[in-house]
Amino acid sequence: MNDLDAQQTYYALGLATPERPPLSGTHTFDAVVVGAGYAGISAATAFVEAGMSVIVLEKATVASGASGRNGGILLLSEGTHLGDAEESSIVDESLGAAADELVRFIEDNGIDADLRRGSIRLAITKRQAAQLAKSAVAGSEQARAGRRYLDREDLKEFLRSDRYEAGLYERDNINLNPHALLEGLAAHAEKLGVVIAEHSRVTGMHAGRDRVTVMTDTGEIHAQRLVVAAGTGSGDVVPSTQKTLFTGYSQIAVTEPIDEAILDAAMPSWYSTSEIASFSRYFRRLPGNRLLFGISTLFETIDGPALEDRIRDELRDTFPTLGDVAFHSAWEGAIASTVEETPLLDRIAPTAVVTSSNGVLASWNGGRIAAAATSPEYAAYDLLRVNRHSNWPPLGAPERLVRKAAQNLFRIKDRL
Repeated sequence: MNDLDAQQTYYALGLATPERPPLSGTHTFDAVVVGAGYAGISAATAFVEAGMSVIVLEKATVASGASGRNGGILLLSEGTHLGDAEESSIVDESLGAAADELVRFIEDNGIDADLRRGSIRLAITKRQAAQLAKSAVAGSEQARAGRRYLDREDLKEFLRSDRYEAGLYERDNINLNPHALLEGLAAHAEKLGVVIAEHSRVTGMHAGRDRVTVMTDTGEIHAQRLVVAAGTGSGDVVPSTQKTLFTGYSQIAVTEPIDEAILDAAMPSWYSTSEIASFSRYFRRLPGNRLLFGISTLFETIDGPALEDRIRDELRDTFPTLGDVAFHSAWEGAIASTVEETPLLDRIAPTAVVTSSNGVLASWNGGRIAAAATSPEYAAYDLLRVNRHSNWPPLGAPERLVRKAAQNLFRIKDRL
């Protein structure tokens, strides 16, 4: 396995990235964003498109966090975490719009992100298979048209592993190089006027009624609006998020080129795959007859030689014929997640918010929403919304009796 820099992944190899000097001195901008992942770059782009001056403060480099270290599988049906069918469809429609926006951006700007469409969700158990069969016929006619349930025999057309009971093909999901896409989005934001300061770790922050101050070791920013989208570093910037976000872990390896006949025999399809289990495996083919294979350990971090060993054990269990292939590189990624796996959007101050989401599409969407939420009128809405209102009629009592009692009470009150 190649000895890669701690922050480097297979995705980053060969990518040309510009120098982005750290923050130096005191400056004033209309908006400041903390974090140069998908949510941060999305928020910064929304601000600059609204005519604001914007700076992004990144503690390491663009895409050095989860945004550039994930499996590159973009799922358009993440709304299922909400449970309610109508709410789920609203979320999924917004993710679909975000996906279309990103695909257009890649095509219009000629970004080489190895974009492909289509994925298969995998069931390990019969219960999960029944869940996928139900999902295949759920939703609108348009949504159903893009799905196909695959039983064990059907699945062999796309991958050959005894581990799986069934699959669900989803036509519109996206597979790509997440680091390359984010670098392209960052470069586009910079062309619009966004300033990105790398190696600028936030050391302090003050958010008032209509002004925010953000400090680093080497500088200070004064602004009117603030979005914190720092992923696993959010708790260092906004300590209150430590109560709502936990850090989960996934591990990924990319193989050296595999003999094409051997790879075709195990996985003839270019569709990405992901299990619907909590401790899941996900994998997809890459150019040059390589295979990306990832596992989600969630609560367990793995480093050193144990990282490659663990991934290899699970690869061998999934595809015995690929168990001994050489790895080009392996790395671990950390994500910030709520327990419910739904996005976080909390207000820090009237014009300052913190956001965190799972997945590229949800993060890109969340950044836009966070930027909009820094508008003062949304702060007023939030203040009104958080007031808890009593039920009517109180305690479930008959309304006629409550009205009569209230009438008498207010008459007495008015005389006092």
